[in-house]
Amino acid sequence: MKAVCADDGMPDASSVRGWARRDAGFAAELAAARRKGDWRRRFAYDEEKGAAVIARLAAGALIAEVLREPGMPSWRTYTYWRRSHMHFAAELGRVREARAPMRLAGLRGRYRPFDPAVAQRIYARLWTGERLRAVLRSDPAFPSLSVLARWRREDAAFGAGVAFVLGAWRKKPRPARRRLTPALREAILDGIVLGESLRSLGRREDMPCAATLYAWVRKDEAFAAAVAQACVDREDLYRDQLLAIAERVKPGGVGAARREMGPLWGRLKRLRRRPGGGGRAAGS
Repeated sequence: MKAVCADDGMPDASSVRGWARRDAGFAAELAAARRKGDWRRRFAYDEEKGAAVIARLAAGALIAEVLREPGMPSWRTYTYWRRSHMHFAAELGRVREARAPMRLAGLRGRYRPFDPAVAQRIYARLWTGERLRAVLRSDPAFPSLSVLARWRREDAAFGAGVAFVLGAWRKKPRPARRRLTPALREAILDGIVLGESLRSLGRREDMPCAATLYAWVRKDEAFAAAVAQACVDREDLYRDQLLAIAERVKPGGVGAARREMGPLWGRLKRLRRRPGGGGRAAGS
């Protein structure tokens, strides 16, 4: 509006706004023109910018890098140009074809062919009952899950062996589920009061996994109420520690006290949400 009204022979912006208030028809036409202008500013194809995008891509830049540069179109605008402007789409296709050999050469450097020795080690570990994802994460020499899937397709014997051993372990009877005994219940509640969360308790070897602990909270109302009270007691314990720090502050020692309180406040904030309270937080 300001740019239009700055031209010679045009009324000032305040006059135009006054016309729009008094004339509903003019106000509607003005709003429609603004919508069209906004669309043109954002989506109408710009020959100069389109050529700049093509030139940067031809030079080897990634499209994400190009669109982050000042003056370049947004991702939505680029997508619209690619779908609606035939010349721009054709130029993009030409650049993509020209860069294809270079891209394939880069992929060949990362391509990992089938390794029988590594495959045998993976197969032996799976026979012991270890989970596939845990095995692959345990050794940097082992491939990723997607590479392993390709190995299974490329080598029929290896693929059949892995399928057999995974199927055999799935058919074995599962160990009995752990029960919430009174002693375990008290150990869980004591851990919560002393600053643990269900998630951190689930990482301990003497405790069930976090998924089991959360399932007990969902299914056992009495246990859920006890866990909620333990969370309240845990907060009281943290607040007592904060109060003790505040009470022993001496003149000039406020900064040191704040630094000492910082971790406690952070822990208290992370543990504020209760297990089962409409989606658990990271620390609950």
